Amino acid sequence: MSNPTDLPGASIAVMTLAQKPQARPKAVPPVEALYQPVPSDAYAPPLDLAVRLAREDLAVQQGADIHDREAMIRAAVTLEIRLRMLLAALDADAAGVPA
Repeated sequence: MSNPTDLPGASIAVMTLAQKPQARPKAVPPVEALYQPVPSDAYAPPLDLAVRLAREDLAVQQGADIHDREAMIRAAVTLEIRLRMLLAALDADAAGVPA
């Protein structure tokens, strides 16, 4: 058989399958939540302290290297913790709970 490029315009036999092969489903491992509250999480700092700490951590984390995966994970975790603390302080302040 000659090379198909030697015969321009000639038909080339193509193999076909009787049916489309089934795609294999990818196994998805179970996912655990990043945060699961526990009773010790009930502490709410004074609002002024929570705001100050949130601002300080935001200032520190804004300098994290976007290309460094570990730095991004550390920044995300730090800011999530501060956000949760800030919201707890705001809720406690709105409810009139003494710090």
